[in-house]
Order: sequence, then structure tokens, then C-alpha cells
Amino acid sequence: MHILIIGAGIIGVTTAYELLKDGHKVTVI
Repeated sequence: MHILIIGAGIIGVTTAYELLKDGHKVTVI
């Protein structure tokens, strides 16, 4: 699954990292 995260603050980056560890494709804007 490809997930878009809007907001590159600490919460956005942490969420992206956790999703990447689970094998998802992540785009942070």
C-alpha cells in the first residue's frame, strides 16, 4: 500500500518510519 503523509514534523517522520518498517511505500510532503 502506498501512503501519503502530509507534514514532515516529528510525528509525520515517525509515522513514515514505522510504516516503512511494516513494508508500506510512504511519501512525506
